[in-house]
Amino acid sequence: MRIGFDARVLTGEKCGTANYLCRLVQQLVKLRPHIEVFLFAPEKICVDYEPFLNHPQVHRVVLELKKSRRKHWPAWYIPKLLKQNRIDVFHQPFNADGPVFLPPCPTVVTILDLIPWVVKGLFTSRFKELRYKVRNLLWTRIARKVVTISECSKKDIVRLCHISDKQVMAAHLGADDIYEGPITPEEEREILDKYHLLDKRYVVNMSGLNQKRRHPDFILEGFAQFRRHVAADVYLVFTGSIMKYEGFYERVLRKMDMLGIRGRVIMTGFIPDKALKVILSHAEISVVTSLYEGFCLPVTESFACGVPVIANGRGSIPEIAQDAAVLIDPYDPDGLSEALRKLWDDPEQRRALIEKGYERNKSFSWEKMAMETLAVYQSVVGKIT
Repeated sequence: MRIGFDARVLTGEKCGTANYLCRLVQQLVKLRPHIEVFLFAPEKICVDYEPFLNHPQVHRVVLELKKSRRKHWPAWYIPKLLKQNRIDVFHQPFNADGPVFLPPCPTVVTILDLIPWVVKGLFTSRFKELRYKVRNLLWTRIARKVVTISECSKKDIVRLCHISDKQVMAAHLGADDIYEGPITPEEEREILDKYHLLDKRYVVNMSGLNQKRRHPDFILEGFAQFRRHVAADVYLVFTGSIMKYEGFYERVLRKMDMLGIRGRVIMTGFIPDKALKVILSHAEISVVTSLYEGFCLPVTESFACGVPVIANGRGSIPEIAQDAAVLIDPYDPDGLSEALRKLWDDPEQRRALIEKGYERNKSFSWEKMAMETLAVYQSVVGKIT
């Protein structure tokens, strides 16, 4: 079987969608020695993805288009590439920007979530909202099958896109180690020192500051209250990209100043997986406060690293975390402060949550996700070789 992917997401900074695609490709070629994977991209694929893609069954078809022509990438180029490479099934791995097009072969689309549709106020204009909704409605009609990453997201897709639940398959993401390979104590100290975290006690938020739905005001208010009730010298660490346009970053800084905690907040920006694992593993508590998530890897990655979790109790998070995390109302900073205080002061509860997290993590694997996706390909093509 020859499987083609729109791989433009692999040409930029690492993100959740890119990680999903890399892990899927990595597992597909392990599962079936005769599968051939074709990654179609309008420009060079980022070197960060080499560990996942360096395999004889993975073919990178990179056109290196001029910037002015990249906006035409999906509609003008992908259909031709699918024909030229005799692709059996095309997988659109994200409900992408750009024009929707009709592939010349059976098609599967991944809709990780419909967060902008579900969470109000994320669109900057009525036109962008309408375009987003129309694009998803069209993809669910072009695709023979839709893949998503949780039962929660599946229900959203069925309800909002008005399609049969038989057309949608939910496959949980994996929860394997976020960085594979040994890390020496010396490397750990270097990483912690680089990000000004050496010998510090801290709470970590891995969601980044790159979208309004990450809900930074809530965690800043909850953390400020928490600090007033503990004697410990504690910091709040944000990992991940930072949105520095539309005045978002400046507003976050003003909020820190108003609460008197700017000196207690460390923002790492985007960091490599090795650094992320070290920073997460040394955290006292992982706090996930995003308003809505289709799956929420920060929860399972925290489980994998042995860090107790406090998380928003909405969206897919209760499905993913079950009883292995403390679930809170994302609009109650007092509740977050209280949850932090109780967990900070109770080592027995922390240990119990860590054990539950390890156990819950056994339910998720990238191999299982790939096997379930492979079954979807079989259902639309009728063969797997």
